[in-house]
Amino acid sequence: MGAGKEFEGFEPLFAAGVLAAVSVQAGPAAVYSIASAAHIVAISLACLLFSLRHTDSSPVRIMTAALLAVISGASCGLTGRIVGISGPANGPLIQAAGNIGAFLEDLTDSIGFQDPDTNALIKALLTGNRNDIPQSITRAFRESGASHILALSGLHLGIIYGIIRACLSILGNRKAARTVRSLIIMASCGIYTLATGASASITRALTFILLKETGKMAGRNISLKDTLMRSLLIQLTICPTDILDIGFQLSYAAMAGIVWIYPVLRKIWSEESGSGILKRVWESAALSISCQLTTGPLAYIRFGTFPQYFILTNLMALPLTGLLIPVSIATVLLTAAGHCPEFLIKVTEWTAGSLTGILEIISSM
Repeated sequence: MGAGKEFEGFEPLFAAGVLAAVSVQAGPAAVYSIASAAHIVAISLACLLFSLRHTDSSPVRIMTAALLAVISGASCGLTGRIVGISGPANGPLIQAAGNIGAFLEDLTDSIGFQDPDTNALIKALLTGNRNDIPQSITRAFRESGASHILALSGLHLGIIYGIIRACLSILGNRKAARTVRSLIIMASCGIYTLATGASASITRALTFILLKETGKMAGRNISLKDTLMRSLLIQLTICPTDILDIGFQLSYAAMAGIVWIYPVLRKIWSEESGSGILKRVWESAALSISCQLTTGPLAYIRFGTFPQYFILTNLMALPLTGLLIPVSIATVLLTAAGHCPEFLIKVTEWTAGSLTGILEIISSM
């Protein structure tokens, strides 16, 4: 680190402090004022550390910054254990969003798919409710390495984000139009996140979107690495006990692979090798390998399984998922409007059947 080099280890050390605090057995209950004070101290220390990010590289400053990071995280983690900060409060907005989620589930049930498995899969992909999915399909997703498709995450919210952004492109590209577009996107994605239960993984994706759109409104382009680090800090500050959630762990681990490993693997394909379909296949494979390198060990420790054909799974399943989610949304929306064509329902059912069929074949290999 040279002079003026920013201290980049704050967020991981902050997360380590949070994990250390929430992993130990909770102590005696404390009054709310003490817990609130601990939370305020944590945020204050975080702000103090950010003021040191552009300083010289003296060992004392680096050690002080590292220590403050761990203390900040531990303070937030302690607050989470005492107060029980683990998710959004049950206010009117949360209840309204929950009603939207229930309405989406009922609407999906009313479509009338011939195959009940299709209805169960669509409901899981759009609302996060996996109660109706047969164990055989759940096992096929897990053993083939596609469990992340069933769990609402950045994949799902990212597709929805792209759809909303494309629909709002008609607003134009003036500054006022861009601001309105960003506000609508953030509000829509926020409501959807709350409506589907605001799991730790989809909350991570929402935080990414909020940071990206806020940066756009401010005229700043935030790098993916900075977005990842800021998202980690924000989410753990608000909900420190999320760090124990396996969805949270896998989501951030996958993003770490994309940020630090994928660029290296992607460069293996030289420009001399061409830029056609094979390059795109390699980029998809490199992305799968990057995510698997960071999530694979964690998944094995937690579930005792490691998908051998994860590259094949992602190369075949992700494109189908990228098609299934938009056509499912179109089917649900048109059903709500009372004018859903039969062929769209059949396309949705065929795509869902193809996805589950491929994963069942891969899981049996």
